[in-house]
Amino acid sequence: MTMGTTPDPGKRSRTEPRSRTEPRSARAEPVAEHPEITYIGCARCGTQIAGLDGRYACSGCGWVNEWTEGHRPLPAAGRRRPQAAPRPQQP
Repeated sequence: MTMGTTPDPGKRSRTEPRSRTEPRSARAEPVAEHPEITYIGCARCGTQIAGLDGRYACSGCGWVNEWTEGHRPLPAAGRRRPQAAPRPQQP
């Protein structure tokens, strides 16, 4: 490449920033309406365990993965109103 010209095809100019891959959480991925059951081998004892959306806890040895390793964000904490039980119908 010479000064004042465009770079050769397939090459990037020195002033052009390198593209960085976005973290998994920033990518546009379809979000399932309900939690997905996923399976892995326990990192400590190797037992196959199931989890919800990539969050796991092994009942054999007590290992749990970090909550941030899940496949999607956790729902926001908020107080839920208890729903009133349906009233029996009068005959």
